[in-house]
Amino acid sequence: MMTSRSTTVVATLLLLTCGLLPSCDNGSDTQSKGTNAGRTGGTAVDDFLSSSKLNDSGPGSGKFVLLGGDETGIEFDNRADDIDFIAEDRASQAGLACGDVNGDGILDLFLCGMETDNRLYIGEGGFRFRDVTADSGDDLAVAGHETFGALFVDIEGDGDQDLYLGVRGADDRLYINDGRGKFTNEASQRGTTATNATSSIAAFDVEPDGDLDLYVCSHSFDPRMTNDDAMVAQGVDINSIVIRPELDLLLINDGSGKFTDGTSAAGIDGLSWSWQAMPADYNDDGYMDLFVSSDYSTNDRYYINNGDGTFTDHATTMLRRTPWFSMGCDSGDINGDGRIDLFCLDMSPNEYKASKLMSGDMYDFRDVLVNSNPQQMMHNMLQLNRGQGWMTDISSLAGVKSSEWSWTARIADLDYSGIPELFVANGYLTMTAMNVDYQNQIKQIGESQGREAVKQFMKEMGSAPAEDVIFTADSPLDYKRASGNWGMTGNTIDTGTVIDDIDGDGDLDIIANQTNGDLQVWRNELDCGNFIAVELSQDGANAFGVGSKLTAYCGDSIFADTVVIGRGIGSGVSPQVHLGLGGNTKVDRLEVRWPDGKLQTEENLDAGLLWSVRRRDNLPDFTAPSYDPMFSQADMDFSRDERDTDKEEFAAELLLPIMRSYLGGGVGVADSDLDGDLDVYFAGAAGQSGRLKLNDGSGNLESSSTAADINKRDREEMAVLWFDANGDERPDLYISNGSMEAYPDSDLYDDVIVLNMEDGLKASTVPGTNISSGSVCAADIDGDGDQDLFVAGRQVPHRFALPATSVFLRNDGKGGFSVHDFSGGQPLMGCISDAQFADMDHDGDQDLVVCEEFGTVSWLANNGGSFGAKQAVSASGMWQSLCLADLNEDGNIDIVAGNWGQNTKYHPSAEKPYTMFAGDMEGDGDRDLIEAKNKSGGGYLPGRGRSCSGYAMPSIQERFPKWDDFANASFEDIYGDPSQLPEKYEAADLHNTLFMSDGNGGFSASQLPVMAQLSPVYGILASDFDGDGDKDLLLAENYKLTQPETGRWNLGYSTMLLQDSGNWTAVDMPVAGVNIHEDARGVVECDLDADGMQDIIVTVSNGMAKRLEHSAAAGDSFNVTLAGKAGNRFGSGAVIMLALDDGSKLFRLVQAGQGYMSSYVGPQHFAIPAGRSVSQLEITWSDGSTSSAADFSGSAVTVEQ
Repeated sequence: MMTSRSTTVVATLLLLTCGLLPSCDNGSDTQSKGTNAGRTGGTAVDDFLSSSKLNDSGPGSGKFVLLGGDETGIEFDNRADDIDFIAEDRASQAGLACGDVNGDGILDLFLCGMETDNRLYIGEGGFRFRDVTADSGDDLAVAGHETFGALFVDIEGDGDQDLYLGVRGADDRLYINDGRGKFTNEASQRGTTATNATSSIAAFDVEPDGDLDLYVCSHSFDPRMTNDDAMVAQGVDINSIVIRPELDLLLINDGSGKFTDGTSAAGIDGLSWSWQAMPADYNDDGYMDLFVSSDYSTNDRYYINNGDGTFTDHATTMLRRTPWFSMGCDSGDINGDGRIDLFCLDMSPNEYKASKLMSGDMYDFRDVLVNSNPQQMMHNMLQLNRGQGWMTDISSLAGVKSSEWSWTARIADLDYSGIPELFVANGYLTMTAMNVDYQNQIKQIGESQGREAVKQFMKEMGSAPAEDVIFTADSPLDYKRASGNWGMTGNTIDTGTVIDDIDGDGDLDIIANQTNGDLQVWRNELDCGNFIAVELSQDGANAFGVGSKLTAYCGDSIFADTVVIGRGIGSGVSPQVHLGLGGNTKVDRLEVRWPDGKLQTEENLDAGLLWSVRRRDNLPDFTAPSYDPMFSQADMDFSRDERDTDKEEFAAELLLPIMRSYLGGGVGVADSDLDGDLDVYFAGAAGQSGRLKLNDGSGNLESSSTAADINKRDREEMAVLWFDANGDERPDLYISNGSMEAYPDSDLYDDVIVLNMEDGLKASTVPGTNISSGSVCAADIDGDGDQDLFVAGRQVPHRFALPATSVFLRNDGKGGFSVHDFSGGQPLMGCISDAQFADMDHDGDQDLVVCEEFGTVSWLANNGGSFGAKQAVSASGMWQSLCLADLNEDGNIDIVAGNWGQNTKYHPSAEKPYTMFAGDMEGDGDRDLIEAKNKSGGGYLPGRGRSCSGYAMPSIQERFPKWDDFANASFEDIYGDPSQLPEKYEAADLHNTLFMSDGNGGFSASQLPVMAQLSPVYGILASDFDGDGDKDLLLAENYKLTQPETGRWNLGYSTMLLQDSGNWTAVDMPVAGVNIHEDARGVVECDLDADGMQDIIVTVSNGMAKRLEHSAAAGDSFNVTLAGKAGNRFGSGAVIMLALDDGSKLFRLVQAGQGYMSSYVGPQHFAIPAGRSVSQLEITWSDGSTSSAADFSGSAVTVEQ
């Protein structure tokens, strides 16, 4: 699961305090327009816009090139040899800053030292620097103290760069620049003498009132504190004690460069192990928000600006998952949608052995993993902004989850391809933190020999340098490690890092403050695309426009970033912004949103130049994006309250990948009381009854007292099926019972049939259904005129992946059901997650389509009342749901199938499927689960770590007492020959997928768009949401309750996909109006309030059901009501074809059981595109007969069979 760096560090601190241990070459290729200050060859377009040609970088090597001190003039070796520094986790944490301190247009450097004195270097052009520390004012060296963070920032608005220094164990410094590079410390006069463990500084305008306020991050405690001062109870209520961090500070500027503490007044919780604060307007409302990365047990903060100088932390809802040991972070637009995303680091090893050595004891952290909100996981997070600041961590999908022991994070387009790279600075000073065996040794040494022996042991184990990492992408969100790391090879301990145009040639260079080594200066010689560089200026206290958002429009492409000067741990960069444009040679339109909300637009800016943009007069106000959402969302008066089965499930199967009692439940819609409107039944969880909600005719739903006791409260209701069971033309109700609240053969799994009689509801259990079932669907299987049933076996309780038994139920015509063999003596086995009937081969009978976990999407042909063998449509997967619909209106039934998606830890392929074994490994009668990784070159590696595996199988702890033993052991050493293990399960494809039918039993597969791969998919609805004649899709997403150390899969919002003649596009969340960040399950479309517009009901596991109401009509509404023969009056299995006057056709499949465990009986809705009218209506009934209608004068028609 994780090492606990907190375990190492906290334990060590306790020891120390109480003796106990618990080349881009674009500049020369682009024509310039004249000259600008400090540059040559630029021109002034007008008084507010000018351009400069950048320096010629010369021929490039196609990589980053490391420059030595003899080339740069920099001699700086940031030493950290003091074992006290190392033991207290303070020694590998120093930043740096770049900025133009003397106004000559060349970037200068300030380098922070730990045991080494600070240094100020003046840039002399190119990469040449000169040490001016001694000549630049008041003790910039800060000798004898640790300086962690530095930021060049114009404090008093005079247009030059002042310097804020974060000093540990002493007052922070605020050096005021006289404009010529001479500095005077005025911290005491200006209110910035924080004596905290300052780590990083952020500058932004909180109110906004035109000046720059400061957020000062604080991390480790002051070494002068006593142990009593340092200890505090923290975190979730798990009786844990950790070291108390220092308090963060929000310092409010009065406009003159003097500050007061506004932390509490602004709603900021300063108690945080903060490494870095990243200001940006994440929700696009015109105000600067703030993300704070927080180490150890304090959660990251996601402060949304309320617009009045106060903030509200929305991390629990708008993030939901953050790193455990959050390190550096950065902001930027990673996918070209104009929204600001987040990249935040942890310390997750990339290699198999290192990950096993670093995986701690799962029970040390389990309660936090289960209960924390947002959930903290030990890996990087790449937070994709889905709109209005709502984030989804896509680190697994994007391939950036792990990058070793990481510090600085940067989002920067290093090769100007138009897709930003993700840069990570790596390395750590103590190897002991990366090895659980070492941590255990520290504990033993501390208990037996004391703190001095521990310090000596840590010193002997040495450091853990690592290579910095560059992630690059050829297409948005699809990152991989850059080939050869683009020349940045070699293992170092790099903490603070700046990425900026150091030599003025237009490309982005990298400088890293290495611990116990020379400063790392990397010149960019990549072969780059086009770019623009932008620097802003304005009158007032924020002269450089810090906090402004820049958005460049090039045709259909968008490139956006924010002027943020605090980037990199403990580090700062210049206010110049570089936007990579790829192949675009000019910017059609550049928008500058100034911090006070004014909007400036400049047009036709050539690429390859530095553009100086001065604020114009009389600018219009920025208007926050306004959306006309397609749907409005509201909670319904029903909450499915799942029983907490965490302990029971993991006690029975400790290595369970995901919990199994949160799969339901469905929803059913029908006119149950025959009063002309639609009523709703919600499936209830174990311990609560389901609810029948009756419609008052206006869409208001009230619970029916007559349906209160139709099922035992202890049963977990799963599927809800409305259908005519007994041929009386009244909708009856079938409720499947499942989950795993009981063990197999319990009567709690007996399904219930509720006959809707004239004298009331009559409920009874259904013989032969004593299985943990899920989906249920109805069709006339044997052609005798009534509705038979298929009941899908969802799982064997407490036996993950073991194939379950499904049953067919034959109807006697009166609503009596009995188990019947419709499958020719071949029982249908598997963990079937969804099932639906449809005539897939056009032969006049109802075929069965199923999907299953560790199985395929497949269909079974109905041959005269007997089903043949399964015909696979897909590869094996963890298939969860189905939607059957004619998506391209060709008369054939297509399939949309929900799967686990691509944003989990599992990324299988046909060559390397997700593999799990099972068997009694200990000989104790218990069935053990064994997840396996596919090894390069063939064979397997253990999928889980030594801790959790050892708890499940105690012999592992005995045979491999050390984590190193386990990490070096083969799969065979640990579990034996895999070919001899009793059970084996595989899944080769986890994509959410579309299968298009050719009408002859063949299907072509295509993956849904990447935005539909971010979460597992359950209910799926196909309908024309925008009235253009194409069916669209709504995907109900999320599964929260996975194995604790894996991380929750609840990062989606229920994605809407619009179709345009076979092309699918994800609708932005604010445009769709759908924001379901809970675990969505069943989906049904219906017109509850009879307004002619379709509403959507979405059920939620452990939450309130949602109602989505169309905000405006999507085309003209046309409803078709079917009146079939007795026994199938509602027309189950029929296909409706509606022809329009332009020759196009629309098809609808009528089903009894559709969507994930849900059903609908009622009028079939068609959205008729504007300007079109109905010209023909034909019904193909389930038995193959046809009917038609000729009168289309109204908006509804009833067709008799």
